[in-house]
Amino acid sequence: MNPLAQRLQALLFLSGDAMGHDELLRLLACDREQLATAAGELRTHLVDSGLALIETDHEMQLTTSAAVASVLTTLQEESTDELSSAAAETLALVAYRGPISRIGVDAIRGVDSSRALRQLSLRGLVHRAKDGVRYTYQVAPEFLRQVGLEHVSQLPEYETLSSAEAVQKLLDT
Repeated sequence: MNPLAQRLQALLFLSGDAMGHDELLRLLACDREQLATAAGELRTHLVDSGLALIETDHEMQLTTSAAVASVLTTLQEESTDELSSAAAETLALVAYRGPISRIGVDAIRGVDSSRALRQLSLRGLVHRAKDGVRYTYQVAPEFLRQVGLEHVSQLPEYETLSSAEAVQKLLDT
């Protein structure tokens, strides 16, 4: 792929949403003909991949291709509107004890939490960040929006439940 097609792919991938032709022209510093050529090259490049380029008269978007629809359907079926009890428990731990590593969540729950963390990440409720040499999880702004809070410290009994010492005292009583 030529460099312009590569940059187009990167912009559309990073955006995740449809981008207008005018915005793409500005960001790529090219003309309409060059953009059309780059889009055609990108479309050809994506033929045998799991992605596709969708284009209307005014915008373009990088999406998943119809060829991978079955695996996406499976993933969507796993992510129902309701959280599983494992995901809800994991979300509570991340909310009250975050940032927390997966190993930290596993130690408290006593089971592998990878799937629950993945489900929560896919729903945009938690996000993973590198903390030195390890990854930690904390609630995402989407979680706060959904529960109607501005900050995680506004959760019920946050001061008590976010402290390991306070939780241990509650467990000892």
